Amino acid sequence: MSNGPLISIVMPMYNVETFIGQAIESILSQSISEWELIIVNDGSKDSSLDIAKRYVSKDCRIRILNKQNGGLSDARNYGLEATEGQYVHFFDSDDWVSSDFYEQMLDSIPPQSDPDIIIGGYVVETFDNKKHWSTERRPNTDIQDPKELSNLLSGFLNFAWNKLFKREFLIEHKLTYEKGLKLIEDCEFMSRVVDYNPKIKYSQAIGYHYRNDNRPTLSKFFDNSLIELSERRIKSSRKILSFIHTQKSFIEQSLNIVRINTIRFLIHSLFAFTHNIPIWKKYETIKRILGTTELKITKQVNGLTSVSDRITSLLITHRATLLLTILYFAKERK
Repeated sequence: MSNGPLISIVMPMYNVETFIGQAIESILSQSISEWELIIVNDGSKDSSLDIAKRYVSKDCRIRILNKQNGGLSDARNYGLEATEGQYVHFFDSDDWVSSDFYEQMLDSIPPQSDPDIIIGGYVVETFDNKKHWSTERRPNTDIQDPKELSNLLSGFLNFAWNKLFKREFLIEHKLTYEKGLKLIEDCEFMSRVVDYNPKIKYSQAIGYHYRNDNRPTLSKFFDNSLIELSERRIKSSRKILSFIHTQKSFIEQSLNIVRINTIRFLIHSLFAFTHNIPIWKKYETIKRILGTTELKITKQVNGLTSVSDRITSLLITHRATLLLTILYFAKERK
């Protein structure tokens, strides 16, 4: 048991002047007081640092660490080194938490279970122009089919911000994020976490609020590095799924669903964010995607509900490059 705070909150901060105040205020409003907030200023160029400093002067539980810009993974590692709490929470600085988030996460776990990782639900807060709606998501661990297993992976295991990690576990096994890795950093990190057989407990708490809006992000672009990252995601996903489930055929079916969703994302990005690339080059890129070893699908994927999903899945499975090119070209023209 740590003599320090119960929760060490590591919050990387980079040019989030619009959101950082709300994020910090949500922590100050927590129903438990045994926390520390470590804000890692990753070379912000806007007024984020000035805003954060105002809170440091008001509450001694808040610290700011300044560093040169090195990306999200590097900032998380930098903050982790300074933690003193029993559990570590990696908090994205454009999100916020409900006032009882940490209390619910801790209270939902029997003390004798002493988990290495607590995984909770969350609320997706979607902002689209002037519209705003919330979608609650809770983990389902009663896995009955491959789709439910792939949903657990993509919806809960592959994020950092919906988890409390036991600090001692991370430090003992020297678990840090791969510096410079983007888009798949959480999935890759978890694929190494499971090497040490962590004790995982799930909570139905949904106090974390994840912001989903139209701001430019790393997922809104396309270049060939995305294909290589997608291959790494599949390899990492296989390790995580093998830890959660033991039946190989079940895991492979779940991976096929992940592959379908990954390929759809890649092709959508190709057409949505590369308007200057000629159609024949997009055809060649789709052909490369479908021929990539880790993205190959040998069997028809079951469990897809909509007609559109089933048609797309069929075309991907049979590597119908020309038809997929025509289909996505038509979609983007609408």
